[in-house]
Amino acid sequence: MTATQQHPQFRRELLNHIVDRLARDSPDKLYAESPISATTFEDDFRKIRYRELANAVNGVAALIEKSLGKGEASPTLVYYGPADVRYIILVLGAVKAGYKMLLPSSRLSPIAAVELLEKSDAEAILLPTPRPAAADPVLELYPMQEIAVPELEELLKTKYAPYSFEANFEDIKGEPLVVLHTSGTTGFPKPIVWTHEWAASFGEELYLTPPSGYESLTNLMLGKRIFHFFPPFHAAYLAGVLVFPLLTGTVNICALPGAPPTAEQVAFVVEHAKVDILGMIPPIIAQLGSNPELLDRVAARVEYIMYAGGDVPFSAGEAVSKKMKLFTQVASTETGLIHTLRRTGEWKRENWHHVMFHPSSGVKLIKRQGKSFEAIVHRSAGAFKQAPFVVFPDIDEFATGDLFKQHEEDPELWEYHGRMDDMQVLLSTEKFYPVDMEQFLCLHKDIKEAMFIGNGRTQPALLLELENIKEDGQGIPEHIWEQIEDANEISPEFAIIARENVLLLDPERPWFRTPKGTVQREATRKLYLVDLERLDAVAEKHHASELTRSVELIDV
Repeated sequence: MTATQQHPQFRRELLNHIVDRLARDSPDKLYAESPISATTFEDDFRKIRYRELANAVNGVAALIEKSLGKGEASPTLVYYGPADVRYIILVLGAVKAGYKMLLPSSRLSPIAAVELLEKSDAEAILLPTPRPAAADPVLELYPMQEIAVPELEELLKTKYAPYSFEANFEDIKGEPLVVLHTSGTTGFPKPIVWTHEWAASFGEELYLTPPSGYESLTNLMLGKRIFHFFPPFHAAYLAGVLVFPLLTGTVNICALPGAPPTAEQVAFVVEHAKVDILGMIPPIIAQLGSNPELLDRVAARVEYIMYAGGDVPFSAGEAVSKKMKLFTQVASTETGLIHTLRRTGEWKRENWHHVMFHPSSGVKLIKRQGKSFEAIVHRSAGAFKQAPFVVFPDIDEFATGDLFKQHEEDPELWEYHGRMDDMQVLLSTEKFYPVDMEQFLCLHKDIKEAMFIGNGRTQPALLLELENIKEDGQGIPEHIWEQIEDANEISPEFAIIARENVLLLDPERPWFRTPKGTVQREATRKLYLVDLERLDAVAEKHHASELTRSVELIDV
């Protein structure tokens, strides 16, 4: 019997009730394993049982009620803290006390965070000790009542009184479970409210049965022991550490709360803990793909590795897919995880970069430009209401903004191709989708990152981060320029990059990135606004000089 079969299948039930039921019926059932140390895995893991999780949730609910009173109409509370299970405990505890948690990214600027708090009408903030660095700049702009949060171990070990939560799913299904936010790739992040019905809808997506002749890639993760590196304020973390365990019996091997994730940590964990599958962010796949020794250590112990949240360098993905069964998943804060499939039979390692959507997910691919298709979720005609239509009940189609290219030989396979947000519209109104060019440039061993800048410009510019090459005032190295020339060969004339329009990334002004690690184009562009204006001034001066010269020739 599999772990998934041993775990009850809960449908249209409140997550709080599921925790309490598991704590009552299977008190010693394992929920997660959390590293004892914040900075190293060498001190082993602390096993967290469902009875401990339920008890900690009761403690937090009582703490919130004691500090603020019983919540009415789900007032918003805020939390900043280290990447540990307290995020989950606080979400569930707030619901029991009549509140909802807002979980802002610690990487947001104070102004962006305040914008999010204002839109969510935040009333109080919960803070651990020591205080997270991100909190004080926000509180200076948006003062709130502060509530101290106990250490994780204290919450798990202290015996709290049961906290009654008699609500019925059908009565409160439209009320908030938690507030997350969009990544803010093109501007300020927007709050996204997950309701109790959203979690139930996500569960129905997980429970979808694959058609005959197909296997579920999504189901590979259900009921398994998963080690992942998603940030705790990110939708993938909440899905993986809150929804997956309660609905499918997944056991999470938690990341270090006090150290940035590395491929070396992955190798250490799989050698010292039982891991069935890895859930990774793209930078970790890139690290594994460029380090054969680490990859061999990981591949010797784990068969499957999933990534989400962005794209993976092709060379790294190829290297990893040769040693492990690598696959990607499509997800967003609004949609949750969209169910994907593969054909039964031999695992096709070369398809690691492609997805096949479950027909019941309602995903249709609509042509946008050239070979790019946008994934649009259509409302199901049946009883199953997909997650985006819980978030946006008045629409029948949800545009994901994710772009895909169709496989040349298998029309059911789709390759991730970037975001609609990536589209650049020049002053001439000509449109260019730059991801192909950027990926081509990054095939060069000395180009780490590339960003095409075209919106509103007469001539496009290019921002490059070079690997192991420092700015020496001599301009673009010749071998780098040759790669740009090759990229120009496959670009339309209006998108060709002139040598004088190439900027090198200043280490003092690094890329703005989303919590997923992808580049925030607009924020990064603004960071280099003075440099771009300088390029424009030089170009304008050059154009004026050419115009004067032309007039002089005509006069002659």
